[in-house]
Amino acid sequence: MITVKPVEKENTVAFIAEEEGSDAGFCEIALDNYEVEVLSAEYDKDKPYALELLLRAALNFAANRNAYIAKTKLDIFTDFPFEKKGDFYEGTIPELLKGSCKS
Repeated sequence: MITVKPVEKENTVAFIAEEEGSDAGFCEIALDNYEVEVLSAEYDKDKPYALELLLRAALNFAANRNAYIAKTKLDIFTDFPFEKKGDFYEGTIPELLKGSCKS
């Protein structure tokens, strides 16, 4: 089973994923009023599902603290509907967290 735990720092929050006692990845965010910026993310390439889980945990955490817009300079979140805007990829948290039903 994979678990994700937040670690609050002075100006950021890191999310650490562990599976069966070993690191599966991490994601670090910074909150600023109604925006959240994903600053960094890394994951075990053998566990690609960890990246999605980490981003979802981070965005949910931010949304519970009144963030509505998510942005990042990272181009690794290809399964999420971020839109390129200048130097950032952006999206609303509700749209980014919306699942997709495939028949």
